[in-house]
Amino acid sequence: MTTTKTTQYRLHNATNHNYDFSNLEVGNFYPVEGCVCQFKGTKEFSNKTEYSFADWRLGGGRVYTVYHNVEAECEAFDKVVGWGQDRCLDRGTRLCDGQTVETLSKCQITDNTIIAEYHNNKSRQSQDIADFYERSPQLNHD
Repeated sequence: MTTTKTTQYRLHNATNHNYDFSNLEVGNFYPVEGCVCQFKGTKEFSNKTEYSFADWRLGGGRVYTVYHNVEAECEAFDKVVGWGQDRCLDRGTRLCDGQTVETLSKCQITDNTIIAEYHNNKSRQSQDIADFYERSPQLNHD
């Protein structure tokens, strides 16, 4: 029997798909990669769900993918380029971000000062962008 990279991935990585996201609520704030991010929502697909967190400091935010089962995750792994598969296997990382999202859901930010600072920085950034396009209308593509 020939052992493929996908078989190795299935055996060592794609094991758990029972996550608890009950604490995750749209509009609430969570610490994503060291930044305060607002949970924007989910996109459902036939074999996966994408969880979106918004923040301008992370290039618009982060999207985490959670596969519904091992087969869906292994199918996605099959589509990854060879060097990407090697990197996943070498590092022991997964394509499914379920554990990350579950951890984020347990770390909701409720401090009103931090949330107010988030909104203040966001509105200041929006004003800076508006001022820039007002000074340079030729660059506005709307």
